[in-house]
Amino acid sequence: MACCSGTLVQDVPDYLIGLYFASANTIYVNLFAASEVRWTVNGVPVRLAQTTRYPEGGEIELRIEVPTPVLFTVHVRIPGWLESPARLSVNDKPWDAPAERGTFASIRRSWKRNDTIQVALPFSLRTEPVDQQHADTVAVMWGPLMLVALSPTPGVSLPLPQGLRRAPYNPATFELEFRGKRLRFTPFYAVGDQTYTNYLVRA
Repeated sequence: MACCSGTLVQDVPDYLIGLYFASANTIYVNLFAASEVRWTVNGVPVRLAQTTRYPEGGEIELRIEVPTPVLFTVHVRIPGWLESPARLSVNDKPWDAPAERGTFASIRRSWKRNDTIQVALPFSLRTEPVDQQHADTVAVMWGPLMLVALSPTPGVSLPLPQGLRRAPYNPATFELEFRGKRLRFTPFYAVGDQTYTNYLVRA
Protein backbone atom coordinates (compact mmCIF):
# COMPACT_ATOMS: atom_id res chain seq x y z
CA MET A 1 0.00 0.00 0.00
CA ALA A 2 3.00 2.35 0.29
CA CYS A 3 2.63 3.55 -3.30
CA CYS A 4 -1.13 3.51 -3.89
CA SER A 5 -2.05 5.11 -0.58
CA GLY A 6 -0.14 8.18 -1.74
CA THR A 7 -0.76 8.31 -5.47
CA LEU A 8 -4.45 7.37 -5.34
CA VAL A 9 -5.43 10.52 -3.48
CA GLN A 10 -3.41 12.53 -5.99
CA ASP A 11 -4.89 10.77 -9.01
CA VAL A 12 -8.61 10.91 -8.18
CA PRO A 13 -8.88 14.74 -8.42
CA ASP A 14 -7.22 14.50 -11.84
CA TYR A 15 -10.16 12.47 -13.18
CA LEU A 16 -11.90 15.80 -13.80
CA ILE A 17 -9.06 16.86 -16.08
CA GLY A 18 -9.52 13.75 -18.23
CA LEU A 19 -13.30 13.91 -18.67
CA TYR A 20 -13.16 15.86 -21.94
CA PHE A 21 -10.58 17.04 -24.45
CA ALA A 22 -11.62 19.85 -26.80
CA SER A 23 -10.04 21.61 -29.76
CA ALA A 24 -11.28 24.21 -32.22
CA ASN A 25 -13.89 21.95 -33.88
CA THR A 26 -13.71 18.66 -31.96
CA ILE A 27 -14.49 17.30 -28.53
CA TYR A 28 -13.53 13.94 -27.04
CA VAL A 29 -15.79 12.41 -24.39
CA ASN A 30 -13.19 10.37 -22.57
CA LEU A 31 -14.87 9.46 -19.26
CA PHE A 32 -18.48 8.85 -18.29
CA ALA A 33 -19.80 10.88 -15.37
CA ALA A 34 -22.62 13.34 -14.83
CA SER A 35 -20.93 16.58 -15.86
CA GLU A 36 -20.82 19.42 -18.35
CA VAL A 37 -18.20 21.16 -20.46
CA ARG A 38 -18.22 24.52 -22.25
CA TRP A 39 -16.03 25.69 -25.13
CA THR A 40 -16.36 27.59 -28.41
CA VAL A 41 -16.46 26.40 -32.02
CA ASN A 42 -15.79 29.09 -34.64
CA GLY A 43 -16.83 31.71 -32.13
CA VAL A 44 -20.06 29.89 -31.18
CA PRO A 45 -20.39 28.97 -27.48
CA VAL A 46 -21.15 25.29 -26.96
CA ARG A 47 -22.32 23.51 -23.81
CA LEU A 48 -22.31 19.71 -23.64
CA ALA A 49 -24.07 18.13 -20.64
CA GLN A 50 -23.62 14.46 -19.80
CA THR A 51 -26.24 12.47 -17.88
CA THR A 52 -25.48 8.93 -16.70
CA ARG A 53 -25.46 6.48 -13.79
CA TYR A 54 -22.22 4.91 -15.05
CA PRO A 55 -20.56 2.73 -13.80
CA GLU A 56 -23.76 1.27 -12.31
CA GLY A 57 -25.39 1.34 -15.75
CA GLY A 58 -24.23 1.64 -19.32
CA GLU A 59 -26.62 4.32 -20.61
CA ILE A 60 -25.18 7.77 -21.31
CA GLU A 61 -26.87 10.84 -22.80
CA LEU A 62 -24.99 13.84 -24.15
CA ARG A 63 -27.07 16.99 -24.68
CA ILE A 64 -25.74 19.85 -26.77
CA GLU A 65 -26.78 23.46 -26.30
CA VAL A 66 -25.82 26.06 -28.92
CA PRO A 67 -27.38 29.43 -29.80
CA THR A 68 -27.05 28.71 -33.52
CA PRO A 69 -26.27 25.55 -35.57
CA VAL A 70 -22.57 24.77 -35.73
CA LEU A 71 -20.53 22.00 -37.32
CA PHE A 72 -18.15 19.96 -35.16
CA THR A 73 -17.24 16.38 -34.27
CA VAL A 74 -18.04 14.54 -31.06
CA HIS A 75 -15.75 11.58 -30.36
CA VAL A 76 -17.12 9.12 -27.77
CA ARG A 77 -14.81 6.60 -26.11
CA ILE A 78 -15.86 2.98 -26.61
CA PRO A 79 -14.44 0.96 -23.68
CA GLY A 80 -12.21 -2.01 -24.29
CA TRP A 81 -14.11 -4.21 -21.81
CA LEU A 82 -17.19 -4.48 -24.07
CA GLU A 83 -18.11 -7.96 -25.26
CA SER A 84 -21.15 -6.78 -27.26
CA PRO A 85 -21.24 -3.81 -29.66
CA ALA A 86 -21.98 -0.35 -28.31
CA ARG A 87 -25.11 1.33 -29.65
CA LEU A 88 -25.13 4.99 -30.65
CA SER A 89 -28.12 7.18 -31.43
CA VAL A 90 -28.56 10.83 -32.32
CA ASN A 91 -31.87 12.35 -31.23
CA ASP A 92 -33.06 8.80 -30.48
CA LYS A 93 -32.37 7.58 -34.02
CA PRO A 94 -29.64 4.96 -34.58
CA TRP A 95 -26.38 6.44 -35.81
CA ASP A 96 -24.42 4.27 -38.22
CA ALA A 97 -20.81 4.92 -37.29
CA PRO A 98 -17.91 2.58 -36.45
CA ALA A 99 -17.90 1.95 -32.70
CA GLU A 100 -15.16 -0.61 -32.15
CA ARG A 101 -14.15 -1.26 -28.57
CA GLY A 102 -10.93 0.40 -27.55
CA THR A 103 -11.50 3.29 -30.00
CA PHE A 104 -13.47 6.52 -30.24
CA ALA A 105 -16.72 6.62 -32.21
CA SER A 106 -16.95 9.84 -34.24
CA ILE A 107 -20.14 11.78 -34.91
CA ARG A 108 -19.74 14.80 -37.17
CA ARG A 109 -22.71 16.96 -38.02
CA SER A 110 -24.16 20.40 -37.74
CA TRP A 111 -25.45 20.48 -34.17
CA LYS A 112 -28.56 22.36 -33.13
CA ARG A 113 -29.90 23.38 -29.74
CA ASN A 114 -30.94 20.37 -27.59
CA ASP A 115 -29.56 17.75 -29.97
CA THR A 116 -28.73 14.58 -28.05
CA ILE A 117 -26.44 11.59 -28.37
CA GLN A 118 -27.46 8.36 -26.68
CA VAL A 119 -24.76 5.79 -25.91
CA ALA A 120 -25.59 2.27 -24.72
CA LEU A 121 -22.74 0.13 -23.40
CA PRO A 122 -24.00 -3.44 -22.80
CA PHE A 123 -22.77 -4.89 -19.50
CA SER A 124 -21.85 -8.56 -19.29
CA LEU A 125 -20.16 -10.91 -16.84
CA ARG A 126 -16.63 -12.01 -17.57
CA THR A 127 -13.44 -13.02 -15.77
CA GLU A 128 -10.00 -11.40 -15.89
CA PRO A 129 -6.96 -13.55 -14.99
CA VAL A 130 -4.49 -12.25 -12.44
CA ASP A 131 -1.69 -12.88 -14.96
CA GLN A 132 -0.82 -15.12 -17.92
CA GLN A 133 0.86 -17.70 -15.70
CA HIS A 134 -2.28 -18.20 -13.58
CA ALA A 135 -5.08 -18.10 -16.13
CA ASP A 136 -7.60 -19.73 -13.78
CA THR A 137 -7.03 -17.31 -10.90
CA VAL A 138 -9.47 -14.61 -11.88
CA ALA A 139 -11.38 -11.51 -10.88
CA VAL A 140 -15.06 -11.35 -11.75
CA MET A 141 -16.13 -8.31 -13.77
CA TRP A 142 -19.58 -6.85 -14.49
CA GLY A 143 -19.04 -4.35 -17.27
CA PRO A 144 -16.44 -1.93 -15.84
CA LEU A 145 -17.02 -3.03 -12.24
CA MET A 146 -14.93 -5.56 -10.33
CA LEU A 147 -17.09 -7.85 -8.19
CA VAL A 148 -15.65 -9.31 -5.00
CA ALA A 149 -16.81 -12.41 -3.19
CA LEU A 150 -18.11 -11.82 0.35
CA SER A 151 -17.17 -14.40 3.00
CA PRO A 152 -15.60 -16.62 0.31
CA THR A 153 -14.96 -20.34 0.57
CA PRO A 154 -11.16 -20.67 0.34
CA GLY A 155 -9.31 -23.26 -1.69
CA VAL A 156 -12.15 -24.36 -4.00
CA SER A 157 -12.80 -23.92 -7.71
CA LEU A 158 -16.00 -22.11 -8.66
CA PRO A 159 -18.02 -22.08 -11.90
CA LEU A 160 -17.24 -18.50 -12.92
CA PRO A 161 -18.83 -16.54 -14.40
CA GLN A 162 -21.46 -18.94 -15.73
CA GLY A 163 -22.72 -19.91 -12.26
CA LEU A 164 -23.55 -16.33 -11.24
CA ARG A 165 -27.16 -15.15 -11.08
CA ARG A 166 -28.27 -11.57 -10.51
CA ALA A 167 -29.67 -10.97 -7.03
CA PRO A 168 -33.31 -9.79 -7.01
CA TYR A 169 -32.63 -7.12 -4.39
CA ASN A 170 -29.75 -5.31 -6.17
CA PRO A 171 -29.01 -5.19 -9.94
CA ALA A 172 -25.24 -4.90 -9.31
CA THR A 173 -25.08 -7.88 -6.91
CA PHE A 174 -24.79 -11.50 -8.01
CA GLU A 175 -25.11 -14.83 -6.21
CA LEU A 176 -23.68 -18.28 -6.76
CA GLU A 177 -25.11 -21.50 -5.33
CA PHE A 178 -22.25 -23.82 -4.41
CA ARG A 179 -22.26 -26.93 -2.22
CA GLY A 180 -25.37 -25.85 -0.39
CA LYS A 181 -24.07 -22.33 0.22
CA ARG A 182 -24.96 -19.06 -1.42
CA LEU A 183 -21.95 -16.90 -2.20
CA ARG A 184 -22.59 -13.21 -2.80
CA PHE A 185 -20.62 -11.04 -5.22
CA THR A 186 -20.87 -7.26 -5.01
CA PRO A 187 -18.96 -4.29 -6.48
CA PHE A 188 -15.75 -3.60 -4.63
CA TYR A 189 -16.77 -0.04 -3.78
CA ALA A 190 -19.88 -1.34 -1.97
CA VAL A 191 -17.91 -3.45 0.54
CA GLY A 192 -18.11 -2.28 4.14
CA ASP A 193 -16.77 -4.32 7.05
CA GLN A 194 -17.29 -7.69 5.35
CA THR A 195 -14.58 -10.22 4.64
CA TYR A 196 -14.01 -10.43 0.89
CA THR A 197 -11.60 -11.61 -1.77
CA ASN A 198 -10.79 -10.15 -5.19
CA TYR A 199 -9.42 -13.26 -6.88
CA LEU A 200 -10.90 -16.75 -7.06
CA VAL A 201 -10.06 -20.00 -8.80
CA ARG A 202 -12.19 -20.66 -11.85
CA ALA A 203 -13.39 -24.22 -12.38
